[in-house]
Amino acid sequence: PETSVKDIPSNVVNALDNKLGKGFCSKVAEVAKEIGCSPEDLLAVMSFESGISTSIVNKSSGATGLIQFMPDVAKGLGTTTSALKQMSGVEQMEYVKKYMVSRKQANIPDKEKLDAGDVYSLVFLPGYAKKDVLCERGGRYYKGNAGLDRDKDGKITKKDLYNAAWSAYKNVMKKMDVDVKTV
Repeated sequence: PETSVKDIPSNVVNALDNKLGKGFCSKVAEVAKEIGCSPEDLLAVMSFESGISTSIVNKSSGATGLIQFMPDVAKGLGTTTSALKQMSGVEQMEYVKKYMVSRKQANIPDKEKLDAGDVYSLVFLPGYAKKDVLCERGGRYYKGNAGLDRDKDGKITKKDLYNAAWSAYKNVMKKMDVDVKTV
């Protein structure tokens, strides 16, 4: 699918480029095109993971940045979480691209158009990204992520991830005083 910065509402582009550096949204659009999703779906995932912040760090895991790169993932991408924390949004998007392209190729090569649930599954549990149900109550990954079970049915599904990401996106934009479409 053809994707460009024009696919992001201009008020969102203005707010995010002011916050994260001129050209940030162009980079988001470039990555979205590369992995086959809309730029806003990618922004929604980054909203949930980091509030669209390059410097936020999870104190318990050390995960850092826009998609919460784990230290070992950052190392595998040729950087560190300390370096990622210091990068501009445009610079960090290069690592988001590298990560997302490799995870998509390895885990959902047959899907043409990804939505926020698909994209988030590549961040959350890439090895399970081909499945609609990523984990269930009692399973290894459920307990620490039960908050993602948006409908409280004992399963974390791509639909749950989609809803969590878009809810976060709307909240992040609201905090920035930016109106976005309702999904």
